[in-house]
Formats: sequence, C-alpha cells, structure tokens
Amino acid sequence: MTMSFRDAALLVFMYVRSAIGAHAPGLGVSCPVADVGRASAPTPAGRLRCIPPPNPQAVTPLSKQEPATIPPRTEDRVEATRDIDRISVEEGLALLAAEFRRAFDAFETSAVKLAPLVEAVVSRTRRGGSVHLFGAGTSGRMAALDAAEIPPTFDVSPTLFQAHIAGGEAALTSAVEDAEDDTHAGAEAGSQLQSNDVAIGVSASGRTPYVLAALAAARTEGAFTALIDCNGTNPTEIDCHVTLPTGPEAIAGSTRLNAATAQKLALNAISTLAMVHLGRTYSNLMVYMQPNNAKLRKRLAQMLRDITGAPDADIAAALATADNEGSVALALLAREWDLEQARTALDEGIPLRAIVDGGAAGRIPPIDGFAAQSAD
Repeated sequence: MTMSFRDAALLVFMYVRSAIGAHAPGLGVSCPVADVGRASAPTPAGRLRCIPPPNPQAVTPLSKQEPATIPPRTEDRVEATRDIDRISVEEGLALLAAEFRRAFDAFETSAVKLAPLVEAVVSRTRRGGSVHLFGAGTSGRMAALDAAEIPPTFDVSPTLFQAHIAGGEAALTSAVEDAEDDTHAGAEAGSQLQSNDVAIGVSASGRTPYVLAALAAARTEGAFTALIDCNGTNPTEIDCHVTLPTGPEAIAGSTRLNAATAQKLALNAISTLAMVHLGRTYSNLMVYMQPNNAKLRKRLAQMLRDITGAPDADIAAALATADNEGSVALALLAREWDLEQARTALDEGIPLRAIVDGGAAGRIPPIDGFAAQSAD
C-alpha cells in the first residue's frame, strides 16, 4: 500500500509534536502540517519548524573503544543537536530549552543523596570547622559564586565557605586550562584543612587532577570529603560521592552547559539547607542578611513586618536599636527584651523560631537553661 506524501507528513507531524510535548512541555513550538518535510523552506516569523527532541540515550561515543553499554558521558555527542549549526536561532533556542531540562532532572534524581554532605557541613561547622570547595574551570567558578554569596545572605564569616579554583584568582575571569592538571597545587590547598572541616570537590568529569589531589590531602588531615561529578566515576577514599547524571552536552564536552547548571543547583542546595539548619533564617526569610543598600534595608523591614505585624515606627526603632541587625531587631520586636537580652539569647544559640514562636507565654527556657539543654 502506497502512502501519500500528505499522509506521511501528517504521521511525522503527530509523532514529532507528541515527542516534543513529552520532552519540553510548554515550549509552545508551532509545527503546521504544511511545514513538515520542507526543511529548506524559510521559517516564518514567530513560527518554528519541527526539531526532533533530544534523546539522552541517542549519543555517539567519541571513543570507538568504549562499548555501547557505557552510559552517556559529557564528552559524547547528542544526536538531536548534530544539525544545530544548520537551523535558525529560534529553532536553536527551542532545542536548547529542551536540552537544558536534563540539568534539572539530574539534580532532582540525586538531590536526596546530598543529605549526608549537608549534615556533615552542619555538624562540623558547629564545631568550628569550615567548608572548602575545590574546582577547576567552570566548576571552580560555580564554587566561587556560591561561596561569595553566603556571607551577605546569612551574615556569617567569609571563611565559613571558601572556594579554591585551579589557577587562582586569575582563573575566575579568564580560562587557565592547564591549571586543572596541577596536582601539587591541589594537594597544597587540601593540606591546609583541619579535622573539623569539609572538603567538597566539584568536577564534571570526576577525574580532575587538581580536585582529586585536594580531596586526598584534605582526607589525610581528617576532613570530611565529598565529590560532586556528572559522570559516575568511582573515586576511592571519599566519604560522600554524588553523581548528577546530566549526560552528554548539547555541544559535546562543553560542561559549562548542563553539568555546570546541575552543579550550581547542588551547591545552592547544600549551602542553603546548611544555613537553615544552623539557624540562619526564620522560616524562609533571610533575616540575618546584611542590609548594605537601600533595597536590602527595605526588604529587611518588610520581612520584620510580615513576621511580627508591628507598626512601621516600631520596626524602624527596633532596627535603629539593633544597628540594622535583622535577627536582633526581630528578637526585640517578638519579646519584651532589651538589647543586651536579645543579643545574649542569640549568642547562646536560641533559634529565632523559638524566640518568635515562644511569645508572651514564655515557652522558651531561660537562656542558661537553654544553653545547658542544647549542650546535652
């Protein structure tokens, strides 16, 4: 039985539309039947031709020596993007939007595996330790980006989260490609850690010499070590290994794409939950932030208003008394304490949640009792 061109085109259209919907719902890709099969036809304004959806399994290993049973890796090629240099900008954006979803899927798949690492960060920093992030290239820049945001967001010491990038500060703004092979520099950086510290290596391949050398040296010093990679390598002597299975990149080997995005999500999750469990938020509000500009001062006042319902005048007075420290101002507004009592309570480790929710009924133990209870 011979099928007409129109019937064949209709079948192709139905398949592609369903495939794109499954891989990238909400992209709004328009694909009229009349356009199917005419790849050479110009793309009308606001209209995208049909592009086959990305298939994480449809890859061509760069190394023919690797068996087909090995899962896709960041150096492999994605079949769906082989013709990315032959399609329009609009089509390319739709294709990349679908591709980038795999970074979020990879993080979601492995998120709960980060729990031991978050718990180690909380327990060790409570004992006076710090967190050290090691990476090279884009991975190192993702680490530096997250570490830089911790102090102003949660009002903690800049030494609590420290990033170490292969090649030093110059590598933050310019590529220093050969620095990732410097095992001596990695070992030297890792050897500076102490037993209460946490060392987190970030490497798309999981094989970066600088990162592995740093982790090995840190482990020798007694630090808790973790590796976050995207290739499922099997490193030895690591306390926590989490793989974010992003698979091959839209541009083969360009790990600044999905691998870096998934790494950013993982690092955000680790630092955010660690700070939450260290009591540096109230609910989902960053009341410990440093209000260093007008926007942030306005935001802090609004947070205090949302939590306490206090009049603007009382909030302004509390912030003035607390020297713009949101946590102290919140304690002043929530309790009938003077400045010394508020600071003492926070210094003793009474959580803001307990201070605010304790209310006038006084359900919070006395400061000394709370400290003793916490120590127990």
